[in-house]
Amino acid sequence: IEWENEDSKIQINGTTYILKQCHWHSPSEHTVSGIRFAAELHLVHQSRCNKIAVLGLLYKLGKPDRFLTS
Repeated sequence: IEWENEDSKIQINGTTYILKQCHWHSPSEHTVSGIRFAAELHLVHQSRCNKIAVLGLLYKLGKPDRFLTS
């Protein structure tokens, strides 16, 4: 998914990074203590001087949510 506006931003050490796109990996691309997760989301941000910052979120499967499955 790609973002065309500049509404979603993060700041790291005084540098502003604008959300450009996100994508998923299944199974996860990274591990924690040797454990691979069901999926991993990457939120890719870019600064005005073309520096890249990526936030990764790991997904662990659990019991289905009753509200969401209704």
